[in-house]
Amino acid sequence: MRYILFVFSIICLLSCTRNTIVIQNPEQGESDPRTSKIQLIHAAPGTAGIKLWQNNATELSVGRYYKSFTQYFPIQSGSTQFDLKRSSTNMLLNSFPAVIKEGSLYSLFICDSPSRLTPVLIYDNPLPTKSDLAQIRFVNILSSGESLDCSIKQNPFFNGIAYKSASEYMYTSPGVVTATVKISASGKTLLSDIIYSLDAGKNYTIFVNGFSSLTGASGPDALIMTNL
Repeated sequence: MRYILFVFSIICLLSCTRNTIVIQNPEQGESDPRTSKIQLIHAAPGTAGIKLWQNNATELSVGRYYKSFTQYFPIQSGSTQFDLKRSSTNMLLNSFPAVIKEGSLYSLFICDSPSRLTPVLIYDNPLPTKSDLAQIRFVNILSSGESLDCSIKQNPFFNGIAYKSASEYMYTSPGVVTATVKISASGKTLLSDIIYSLDAGKNYTIFVNGFSSLTGASGPDALIMTNL
């Protein structure tokens, strides 16, 4: 009987030891902080679905349609080559080199007309998260090339943001906000009474695409997306 109890005690001890090892491994299932990530934003009116390839080998995202965007997904860091291909046929639309920093976040905006599809790669550098505030930045991919100003709640948040460039992130109060976008040089209002809802602790990007002189699907638009 004593022998049986001794064996049972050893089995229990080994079982508890295994469970302890599993519980004390907090890194299990977490992403590597050295991993670089990217999100793809389709902002090119008149262009069908686009997918992104890296180093002409690996398909990273498929079927992104106009005014849609992905969540962040992993990419290789270092010197690299990106290809933009049509989702349905794999036809090459644009190819460009880039240098990706290890452990960094990027947004890849696809803009302009189908005949001159333009990739704009933006390095994402959000501020430290604050649980009671939202973060917001402004990206100008207006394909007619004007610099833009953006006011939020009648306050001039972003001024003189050039084509294919982004502002820094800024903290702002959460809730419903109204934005206005103007052409910097002339002060002409391009878009007004744009209403967004911001959540505390979240990062957002407002981006303006299209052409200032056109209307409809190819006209200017100010969209918002969540980064994190």
